[in-house]
Order: sequence, then C-alpha cells, then structure tokens
Amino acid sequence: MARPLILAYHFPQWHRDPRNDRWHGEGWTEWELVRANPVRFPGHRPLRPAWGEHDEADQVWMAKEIDLAADHGVDGFIFDTYWYEDGGFLDRVITDGFLRAANRGRVQFCCMWANHTWRNWHPCQSTQHPWRDAALLEGAISIPAWRRFAERVAGWMADPGYVRLDGRPYFSIYQMKTFLQTCGGLDGAVAELAWFRSLVCERLGVAPHLGAVWGTIGGVDLPMGEMVQRLGLDSITPYNCCDHFPIWDAPFPVADWASCDAGNRAARCVRDAASGLPYIPNLTTGWDSSARCTTTDAWVRRTYPWYPVLPDDPDRFRVELEGMRDWFAAHPDALPMFTLNAWNEWTEGAVLLPTTDRGTALLEQVRAVFGVR
Repeated sequence: MARPLILAYHFPQWHRDPRNDRWHGEGWTEWELVRANPVRFPGHRPLRPAWGEHDEADQVWMAKEIDLAADHGVDGFIFDTYWYEDGGFLDRVITDGFLRAANRGRVQFCCMWANHTWRNWHPCQSTQHPWRDAALLEGAISIPAWRRFAERVAGWMADPGYVRLDGRPYFSIYQMKTFLQTCGGLDGAVAELAWFRSLVCERLGVAPHLGAVWGTIGGVDLPMGEMVQRLGLDSITPYNCCDHFPIWDAPFPVADWASCDAGNRAARCVRDAASGLPYIPNLTTGWDSSARCTTTDAWVRRTYPWYPVLPDDPDRFRVELEGMRDWFAAHPDALPMFTLNAWNEWTEGAVLLPTTDRGTALLEQVRAVFGVR
C-alpha cells in the first residue's frame, strides 16, 4: 500500500492561558514543571528541551515546529483540543500559532477532543489522589457548550490543511463515556453525533470521520459493537502505549520496553475485535510523568503520576517504526494512518522535539524508515 499518513499528538500546555494565570500565577506554563524536575533515581534522565522553553502559540515558533516535522516525515499534528463549559482552553496553539504560521501548508492538522476532567497535577502531591482530588474543570459539559465547540471544529474542518481520511475530515473524541454524560446517555449521544454529521455535511458536502480513543469508549450496558454501530463511529485508536500496556503494574522505577512493544504489536489489527471498528495504530516515543510529581516527595510507586519510566531510545524506536512499515505493507486494507505519541508531551516523557540528550534522533528514525513527502 502507499505510505501511511503519520500524525503526531500535539499537547498545547506550553503557552499562556488566562485559566492557568488564575490557578498557578501569572504567566505559568508546564515549563515550570519541566525546569524543576530533578533526577529521581540513579540513571534517571529527565527530558529537557534542546531548543529551550518556547511558546508554541507564537506563529514564528510554530513555523519552526512545522518545518522540523515536515523535514522528518511527520505529516501533521493531532492537536489535543480542550473545550469546557466556559469555552476553549489552550486553543491559541491552533488559532494564534498553527493557523497563522507562514509555512503551515507543509503539514496537516486535525483535532482530538481531550474531553477529560482537568485536574491540578501541576505538580501532584503524594497526599493527593490524582483521580479524585483537585478537579478544576469538569469534562462533562452541557449540550449547548458542546455545540459551540462543534461549530468551531466544523469551521476548522473547512481549512484545506485539515486531515481527511478517504475525503472525510478526521475528528476523534478522547472519552466517549464522558461524551455520553454530556449528552445524557446513549440516545442523546447518537442524536448529537447525527447533528454534528449534518452540520459538517451542510458546510463541506461530506460527513466527518469520527474516531474514538481505545480504552475510553465504554460506559453503557451494551455490547461494544452495538454501541459503536448506534453512534456511527468510523475508527478506534490508542492514544499512547498505556492503552495496551499497564505501565502502572510494570517494574519500578524503569519499565520494560520489550513487554510494552509486544503488547502494542499484539493489539495492531485492521479491525478491532471488540468494536468492529477500523483500527489506527500508535507508537509511543517514551514515558516519564515524574515532572508532574512534587519534587520533595519520595520517588516510590504510587498511582499516577508516580509511574515507572520508559526512557526514549532511538534504536528501539526505529525497530518499531520498521515493524509498523512492514505491517502496513502486509495489510493493504488497513486505514492508511498511524499516530505518534507525542510531539511535545514533556511532562509525560513522550517527545519528538529535540532534547538535550537525543537531539533529533527520534525524528531521524521516522525519516529514515518512511522518508518525507
């Protein structure tokens, strides 16, 4: 088959936002966590940006990221897109950064609605339960708020640089269970997705491609296949390696890449067995969420973010990229796309941007295996 589309998840927590100003102080970004993260155990190497701390909502800076991606075979970004009851959050990366970059035509873009509850993990303290405590914004919103967001996404979809699969603009939802809560249940979610399709069809003359993230799709007492059929979903994908590898149970403090990669290779398929949906595979560059942990707490196994580390490794990454290339060659009926986690998840240790330790070594593997368009 032809070369698959390669898209990297882009996490937009590196520019100023009024909510972060209120919560954490004027001008705060997660760069403060990256900067403060110490060596947690012998051999630990926290990620540091070789290009320095930056504002990815700045169009000039974003142009550098676009050139770097295009020059190394990354075809575009899936922006983690946040929208809560009171509107957009961290979305200047798209509106002020990407869409205003002079060279933005070199790569494509699309959106994943990261509709999870926003919690204060900045940093997380050992006395805090990260899943129960310090919720700042609720993931479940009202239908009017969802529709305002959908209108904005439909507007972005009209852009000629928006990612399309088989001619249809791609949009994924991170937590389908939370979307069901937003809509008051399955019947409401079915109706709202039908409304969204109608909206996009009216504007673009084609229905959107609606994706779901693996592992966050449940929440109703129906077989998976029946539920996704009613919702009319078009694909399913993991967000990162943790969807198929329980890193929280892995050896601590350093997990085993061999076990992780084996689990993710085993999950790779043309169609997901449980849902029946076409499957979009993922490769993860690394995992290290230590930057979100308070620096004064002992480094011991706890719940998130005190997870084991999967250090970035260019040689391992190349082997997995070669495996992905060969898998697509052997499965010409697969959806021609895979994702990389991530472009810039500095506080979860998944980064393709240059680091002080590796430079652009991970990106060079992408170019070596898949070339550039």
